Amino acid sequence: MREIYIKSFVAPFYKAYMGFFVLVLLIVGVFMEYKQHILVADRLLQSDFGYIVLLLAFVTYSFFQIRFLLRLLNDPKYRIFQNLAFLSKKDFLRFYFIQWVSNNLMIWIYGLFLTFISLGLDASLKVLVLWITLFLIFAIGLVLLYQKVQKPIPEHIIAQSKLFPIVPYPFWFVMHLKADRPLLLLAIKALSVLLLNGFLVSFSSGSYDLRWLQFGLLCSAYIHIPIWIDKVDFDQDQLAYFRNFPRSLFTKTRDHLINAALLLFPEVLILLIKFGWLGLSLDLVTICGFWLVLNLALFGLIQWRSFQMGWVRMALIAFFAIFLLTIYSIPVIVIIVFVTIFFLGRIRSPQCL
Repeated sequence: MREIYIKSFVAPFYKAYMGFFVLVLLIVGVFMEYKQHILVADRLLQSDFGYIVLLLAFVTYSFFQIRFLLRLLNDPKYRIFQNLAFLSKKDFLRFYFIQWVSNNLMIWIYGLFLTFISLGLDASLKVLVLWITLFLIFAIGLVLLYQKVQKPIPEHIIAQSKLFPIVPYPFWFVMHLKADRPLLLLAIKALSVLLLNGFLVSFSSGSYDLRWLQFGLLCSAYIHIPIWIDKVDFDQDQLAYFRNFPRSLFTKTRDHLINAALLLFPEVLILLIKFGWLGLSLDLVTICGFWLVLNLALFGLIQWRSFQMGWVRMALIAFFAIFLLTIYSIPVIVIIVFVTIFFLGRIRSPQCL
C-alpha cells in the first residue's frame, strides 16, 4: 500500500512542481556550500524578522501541498481513494503520515537542520515554535483530508468551457501558473527580485555604470528559464488545438508582450521606483525594453526545443554574446534591435502561437 500511496499522491506532486524543486536544488546544492548554509541558518535563528519569514514560507509551501492533494482527490481517476473513509483512524493516520513526510520532505529536513544549528545558540524558544508550527501544519492537513474523504463524491459539473475560458488569451498562461505552478512562480520571482535589487543597490552607490545593471538584468532574465520552458510545454500540449487558427504576426506579438508584461511586472516596478529616482528617463526606457525583449527572446530560443535539442548550448552562447556586447559598451538599443529581430523571426513560425 505504501508504494501505491507514493505513486498516487507523492509522485504527481513532485512532477507538478518539478521546476520549483529543481530551482531549489540548484540553489541549495550547487550555488551554496555547507558553510553558507550554516551562516544562513545562524542568521535566521538570530533574526526575528527572518525567522517569521521562514515560518511563513513553510506555511505557504504546506498550503500549496494540501491544496494540491485535495484537488487531486477531485479527479475522477482518484475516486477509488474515497474508500480511505473506511480505514480505521490508525490506518488513515499512517496513510497521511507517509504522504505528508514524503511531500514535505524539504521543510522537515530543514527543520532538523535548524534544530541542530540551534544547539550552539540560545534559540530553544524559536525551535520550539518551529516544531509546533510543523505539528499544526500536519494536524490541519490531516483534518482537511479526513473531512474530504468523509464527504460524498460531488457531481461533476462543468461550470464553463475549459477550452474557451472567460479571461482573454494573453492571461491564460498566467492563470495556468497561478493554478498549477504557484511555487515555481513564487520562487523564481522572489529570486529574480532579490538579485535585481542587489544589482540596483550596488549601481546606485555610483561605483558602477549602466553596464552593471544590464548584466544584472541579463542574469535575472536567465533565472526565468523554467517559466519559459513551462510556457513552451503549455503552448504545445494544452493549446495545440489553436495552432489551426490563423494568427497574424501583429496579434502574436501583442499577445506575447501582454503576457510578458504581466509576468515581469515586479521587476519593472522595481526599476521604475529605484532606477527612476535617478532621473535617467531615456536610460530607464531602454533598460525596461532590454529586460522585456531578453525574456521574449529566451522564450523564442527555448521554443526550438521541439525541433532542435541544442537550445541549451545556444542559450549559453547567447548569454556570453550579450555579456560581451555589454562589456564593450555596445549601445543597449542595438542589442534590443537584434534580440527583437530574433524573437519576431521565431514567432512567425506556425509552430509558435
